[in-house]
Amino acid sequence: MSLCVALAALTSQLSHFDAAYISAEAPPLKALSPQRSYVSLDNLAIYNDHIAEQAVGTLELQDKSVTSAKLADRSVLSTKLVDRSVTSQALDTGAVTYEKLSSNLVTRLSDEVLHAVGSTSGALLGQVSSSGVALRPGYSATRISTGEYRITFDEHFKTHPVVVVSAEAYATCYCPTSQVTTQTVLVHCMSALLTSMPNFFDTAFSFYAAATVA
Repeated sequence: MSLCVALAALTSQLSHFDAAYISAEAPPLKALSPQRSYVSLDNLAIYNDHIAEQAVGTLELQDKSVTSAKLADRSVLSTKLVDRSVTSQALDTGAVTYEKLSSNLVTRLSDEVLHAVGSTSGALLGQVSSSGVALRPGYSATRISTGEYRITFDEHFKTHPVVVVSAEAYATCYCPTSQVTTQTVLVHCMSALLTSMPNFFDTAFSFYAAATVA
């Protein structure tokens, strides 16, 4: 029998049936047996108030059992962490990268550190060679004359900074408060003050400048 003949016979048979839709029916509810005990998912769930304080620590957790994909938003906050629970020794290599940090997090951390050391408008740590070359970023330096150096900050302080200078040789360096501005400071370096006539002296020095809290 050819394919065309077979299709014609099938079409003829189907024409005897009336097209009709069959109504779908919901399956009957499953009856629970009173002789059996049932446990719901809610009974198996573990909530924060079910866990005793300090019952779950790093030693009780398997490797990679807690990942960022498993944590709810804002579930880990600094206010919820025990002091010194997160240290560099406790973090895996590459666990904290710049890409994983939220926006402006570094800025907020910097502001908190500056506030902790008594500064709201910035702080700067620097080194200057004996010839007046700035050895760190954030400022420039110039040797004016023997033992006299001028430091110019790339970003001006909001208020007059407090500047602490330390000579890196057998000498004494200091910064007169009358020669401190929000933009520049003048540093004087002199030979050891053990003699009655100390002289201006070229030497390398380091400094720390920070604007005090208003």
